[in-house]
Amino acid sequence: PWMTSDATEIDSSLKSNPSPGELFSDPDGELIISEKQRKRFHSWRRPMELLNRHTTQPPCLIHHVDAYDIVQTLVSDCSFVSSLAVAANYEKRFKRGLITTAIFPQRNGYPIYNPAGKYYVRLYINGVARRVVVDDRLPTDALGNLLCSYSRSRNEYWVSIIEKAFLKVL
Repeated sequence: PWMTSDATEIDSSLKSNPSPGELFSDPDGELIISEKQRKRFHSWRRPMELLNRHTTQPPCLIHHVDAYDIVQTLVSDCSFVSSLAVAANYEKRFKRGLITTAIFPQRNGYPIYNPAGKYYVRLYINGVARRVVVDDRLPTDALGNLLCSYSRSRNEYWVSIIEKAFLKVL
């Protein structure tokens, strides 16, 4: 379950320039990827490793939340992605955080990129707030294209991190 202390606990993993040994890898292991993903899968990559391929801007967790920025790829989770789009539209229209209040670490109530790659995501499963811990390693093909859902703003990773947390719970 999600505990109030979870929001501040993850701050201890924040370091501006972590060494390779300080990068977080999920102790639960890598997610099982779908058959479609396996056919194109090349490696798990972190946002910093994707910079040259898609953008020169530094990675961020959320620049802005917008449903029209969500791109679904090979993962067959369209009901989750559509729910994420509804939450994004709600947050944008009513200025009430649904997505921005679900991802940690945060500064001043807003999710921030963690160079160490560790995130806590608060998901409500059967009406109970759950803490889901994930790393930022994402499945890619040989060209460095993400094989998971992502944001059109290519240096943003909120879509991929929330999707990864949801798939981990499943």
